[in-house]
Amino acid sequence: MKCANRPNNIFKFSHATAFATLVTLFASLLSACSLPDDVVEKRTAIQYEIDSIDAYHRLAASTFELTTPSANAGSPEQNINDEPGYQVRTPSEINEQVLALLSAATFEQKNFVPDTYASLTIDSEALAGAFNRQVSDKHYFNHDLVSIEVDTLEYSDGSTRSFNKPFSAGKQGYYALELALPNAKSLTAISTKITYPAIVQESVLLTPSTTDAIVNTHAIKLLSLGSHRVELQMPQSLLDTVMVVEAEDLAGLRMRTLGMTSESIPTGLQLEALANQRRFYRRVIDKIDAREFATEAEIDRYLKKNIPNNAVPMAVSKDAQQVLVSYLFPRPAQSLNLVIEILLAPQETNIALKRADSFYFPQNDGFQLATDYDTELDGLIDNDGNWIGSPQYQDLRQHNRYFYSHATHTYDRQYLHLDRQQKRLTPVNYSIDAQPSIKNDTLISIDQESNRQGIVKASSGREILPLQYPHIMRIGAYFSAAVDTRNGRKYLLVNPNGQPHSDTLYQRIEENNGRIHVFTSSLDDREKLIDLGPAL
Repeated sequence: MKCANRPNNIFKFSHATAFATLVTLFASLLSACSLPDDVVEKRTAIQYEIDSIDAYHRLAASTFELTTPSANAGSPEQNINDEPGYQVRTPSEINEQVLALLSAATFEQKNFVPDTYASLTIDSEALAGAFNRQVSDKHYFNHDLVSIEVDTLEYSDGSTRSFNKPFSAGKQGYYALELALPNAKSLTAISTKITYPAIVQESVLLTPSTTDAIVNTHAIKLLSLGSHRVELQMPQSLLDTVMVVEAEDLAGLRMRTLGMTSESIPTGLQLEALANQRRFYRRVIDKIDAREFATEAEIDRYLKKNIPNNAVPMAVSKDAQQVLVSYLFPRPAQSLNLVIEILLAPQETNIALKRADSFYFPQNDGFQLATDYDTELDGLIDNDGNWIGSPQYQDLRQHNRYFYSHATHTYDRQYLHLDRQQKRLTPVNYSIDAQPSIKNDTLISIDQESNRQGIVKASSGREILPLQYPHIMRIGAYFSAAVDTRNGRKYLLVNPNGQPHSDTLYQRIEENNGRIHVFTSSLDDREKLIDLGPAL
């Protein structure tokens, strides 16, 4: 009987043991599923990289006609010349093609009264082709990409004349040069020369003056600038609030960007590099999920050892709580100017930055236009985010070293001068009518009530010529100040320091070929020209 019951007892024991074993195994699996916090954070950071790459591809696919990467894309010996539709030519090759275009330029003689003109026209699309720039809605071509000058004029009698005159950009689609020339009817040939920026494929330097004020104010650091990539390092709290609005390289190619991804033309090489990088990050996540890493340090070592050479560095650094944002651009550049726009969320601060009117943010010296969220009034903040005075102006805007409250008419604007030493905005009783002279830091000022004009120093706001002249005009680095007399309007020549050149009042003051010419009247009312020397 005992033997007959034994199998049943064994079955009951085995079932209970198996059940207990399964429970233990399930518990151990649950325990194994719980990754360390630092590994989870690193996994999240890597997934963020993948999401960013996907976002870039979506933007590129929706905005531009993408090129197909070459068959050997990603190979060590690959360079940008491998890409269809994009080839970097050597300077000598470019020179040869552009010179051929110049030799085929249309040369016309046009007669106008009273002058005679010689006209040159060059096909812009053909010139763009020499630099691999398509003129279309989806591509950029800037007329400043190359400088073309008329070098020598040749006449039918065999004589020649040097004439260094640059081409001016005409309507999009062609270069145009139209010159008023002596004896143009006998002109037989025009020799030209070109200059253009060197095309490089190596690391380049950012122009410091373009971003220092913005970068320093908000703890954003330019980490590095590669041939096709610029990287900004910033606190994670600013991650979703930073936007590179525009970028322009020295060759004149300007690009607009959106958020953290570039709206510029992506190349096949860039897209292939990003695809390789995405595949690598995907493998790392699979390894994390397979429990191949026990700590964040192990992941970091694996990343450092195996990340593709052309990959963008990791975006999130846990220790520094910093974010590294990379912007990709379509081609190398000698230098790059960035306009950075930062919008701070209301819950973080009650200040929102305004974008300056000027593309290059000239001479801000660490001060930035800002708006108070509560009052919606504008003012300036310094490097530490502190208000200069208090925000009290409606729609404050920048005009060189001055600021003004926006109004439809110039005479309704309240102009303010920024004292950078004392850190204060000082209202002035005049408006600004002209851009400053680069040579002597001067501005023409206008009294808003009497409409009388004077001259002030742009940097200090100091008046160097009183507001008492009906009209002032620049003559090189000098000024012509109108004076009303009993014999009609005369003109006073004023030097760059705001002092009259002499007490003499002239009939006219002009600049001709870089020299100042003044005109006086003799007793028979005939004008006499006097050359006073260089205008600068």
